[in-house]
Amino acid sequence: MERNYFTIDAQMPSLNDYQAACRENKYRGASFKEETEQVVLWALFEAKRAGTLRKVRPEEYPVKLRIEWHEKDKRRDVDNIKSAAKFVLDAMTQSKLITDDSRKYVAQIYDEVIDDRRTYVVVEILPNGGKR
Repeated sequence: MERNYFTIDAQMPSLNDYQAACRENKYRGASFKEETEQVVLWALFEAKRAGTLRKVRPEEYPVKLRIEWHEKDKRRDVDNIKSAAKFVLDAMTQSKLITDDSRKYVAQIYDEVIDDRRTYVVVEILPNGGKR
């Protein structure tokens, strides 16, 4: 079975960034989340167009996700980097790539933070709980 994945060619915001937006005013948090999800939705569109991503079929649930967080420097804490998974899963659900992000459909998320020359994110969808 071919890999089912997409790449977000951007730095996803940290939990600290999101909390700061929420504290700014009562509407900023919602618009911040929407703007961030739009970045993910664009990455989903590009991956579908490139042929590296397809909708998860019913028999493939529950899936596991493998997320590689490539970071160009060590300024951000691992927990803050990984918190962006919320935006990723919400966008995947919104685009109907996955049915829902509940545990019935997403069994596990495996994260790895990788030091790299540039910052980007790779999300791979592993069918049937990761069995290949």
